[in-house]
Amino acid sequence: LYNNGCYHILIQGVNEFLYSQYGKEYEKASYHLYFYAGALLNVFLEWLKNGQEESSEDLARLILHSLD
Repeated sequence: LYNNGCYHILIQGVNEFLYSQYGKEYEKASYHLYFYAGALLNVFLEWLKNGQEESSEDLARLILHSLD
């Protein structure tokens, strides 16, 4: 999707997923939720573009560490 210029479909999907999972927690600060959605998608796309050199577990640890 990204390579075909359909980035908007990816970000919409990530937004909808995060909102369905955490929307109530971010009800009064929904921009925070969209901030995280964009950041996560960006990290995943870079991981894919770089040939997935890190394992998915390592990537998850990196993301969690970044949230501290």
